Amino acid sequence: MNRKLLPLSLMAIFATAGSAHAAVLTNRASVGGVPSSEAVRGGSVVLYDQNNSGAGNGVPDQDFEASFDAYDSEAADDFVVPSGVVWVVDEVRTVGTTGTPGGSTVDLTIFANAAGSGDPDLPGAAVAGCTYTNVTPTDTLGSFNIPLSPACSLPAGTYWVAIQTNQNFAASGQHFWSNRSVQSGSESVWRNPGDGFASGCTTFEPATGCGVGGGASPDLLFQIVGTLGPTDVPPVFSYSPAPGSVTLTGGTTVGSTGSANIDVSIATAGSGSGAAATTTVTCTAPAGFTGFAGPVSAIGAGAVNGSPLTGSCVLGAAAVTLSMTCNEVQGTTTVPRVFDLTCPAGTVVPLTSNPTSGANIAFQTTLGGPAATSTIVFDNPGLVAANVTCTAPAAPFTASPLSFAVPASGNATVTVTYQSGSAGSFSGVLACTAGAQDFTFNLNGTTAAPGSVPSLSAWSRWMLTLSVLGFGLLGFGLLQRRS
Repeated sequence: MNRKLLPLSLMAIFATAGSAHAAVLTNRASVGGVPSSEAVRGGSVVLYDQNNSGAGNGVPDQDFEASFDAYDSEAADDFVVPSGVVWVVDEVRTVGTTGTPGGSTVDLTIFANAAGSGDPDLPGAAVAGCTYTNVTPTDTLGSFNIPLSPACSLPAGTYWVAIQTNQNFAASGQHFWSNRSVQSGSESVWRNPGDGFASGCTTFEPATGCGVGGGASPDLLFQIVGTLGPTDVPPVFSYSPAPGSVTLTGGTTVGSTGSANIDVSIATAGSGSGAAATTTVTCTAPAGFTGFAGPVSAIGAGAVNGSPLTGSCVLGAAAVTLSMTCNEVQGTTTVPRVFDLTCPAGTVVPLTSNPTSGANIAFQTTLGGPAATSTIVFDNPGLVAANVTCTAPAAPFTASPLSFAVPASGNATVTVTYQSGSAGSFSGVLACTAGAQDFTFNLNGTTAAPGSVPSLSAWSRWMLTLSVLGFGLLGFGLLQRRS
């Protein structure tokens, strides 16, 4: 008989410990049939039956005492809930064998399907609300009727039922889940995280490849028992990109716009047409982001309406990452989907000035005359306003304004004034900053004394007087001759 046994060294340890089971490490699950004669309880029916074609062997599926944790193992097999229905599973029945029945509890988990990862599939994530620990089964020589409370509700799809028997070897020997010689769906899987059986199957792998249960039988013996649930089943959405990090793209400079689309599609189709068959997702964008609100919805097996979720942000000088929670309401159940939105940093567009930074600005005045002025124009080719702050130059120069905003795609002007109370040459500097930019303008002013009449010497004044008298006498003589 083929079977996966504990190593001989371990068998010797168990024998030394006084176990009556140390020499009886076999699987006696050689018959296929209903795991027990117990009738199906109140209204429940056998929803899925894989309890036939027994192979006469089985796989270890046991949580041993702590000293033998390396041999802890678990098995699972798949089943399909047909489209258009919901199964409300309240019991799982398995065929198995054990050393001493009646003292064990069972851990049972129903997993979703991970398509294409095994032969052909493997178990995926555990189905919410369908994990059961330390359940006391009805135990008939190692065949279990395992009650599930509360019941596990499963819409259409492929699932895996996994069993692990909590049983001490020293007291009760080994437990085996019996094999089936015919494969339905994917091959059954098995794992031994501590690799005590030296199979290498520390995660779920197809059982025949692990060499357990004789290494030849592809499936396990079990039944799924329960009732048919309501026909209105909401669909389950998938997202691209998936919940997690989403970076908005398209913007490059500060003030430009980045955007992102989150496509919503059907991951698991629903059924029916009522409110209970409707799934809707809505999102609330965090501060600094807009859009993404939705709603996106689908009813039963119908198409998605409202996809994609579209949003945007305005790029700043630094990147910003904030979380956005989208609520996917499946009928009456709300499932949060969290996206970390990143608005990347934009490139700052520099200001320009006329005259350019470093230029010499010259002023000329006359003492007592009007002041001289010159203007500096700052241009902003960017998409957001920029703030400029200037340091007042030393007298006799002044500048106004010293602090101002340059509007996006606009300009602003600073006026520099020069007026000195004394003649001479003066210099100064007007220094301005705009973010990381520095501007420097060299100021040079010259003030001249006003024009004056030259003074006359005494001899010059006497000669000027004689000249005036001479011209006067000449004019008087001419007048006398005419008369």
